Amino acid sequence: MWINYKRFFPNLTHTAIGFNIEAIKPYNPSALETLCTIFKLSSFEQYILLLCVGIELDRKFKVLCAKFHGHPDQNYSTLNLALATFSEPNFRVFSSASPLESWGLIESSDGQTLGSPVLRVIIKSYKLS
Repeated sequence: MWINYKRFFPNLTHTAIGFNIEAIKPYNPSALETLCTIFKLSSFEQYILLLCVGIELDRKFKVLCAKFHGHPDQNYSTLNLALATFSEPNFRVFSSASPLESWGLIESSDGQTLGSPVLRVIIKSYKLS
């Protein structure tokens, strides 16, 4: 239970007492943070997952992908797009040891691109607790 200290000490600030009161509140990680922790995803793998999920949730992602590829029909994510867009590439993504592939979070398929597989998120239900 948190006590509202401002009710009793309205002029007291966190700097006056020497610490940030917000920093000691309980931390509840987001579903994405939980997923990334459980599957031990690198930052690059997290970006790829977000890219794939973003395409499923917001059509603006498809427009941006089409602009990247230079053709309106190529409105999908690819490994080339991820390598060109995100920093710190982790080449583990290319292996079957990648949690993205081994746990079936995404699938890569040779689509309409040469040498750059199309990446898609796989919607599954996992119990994360």
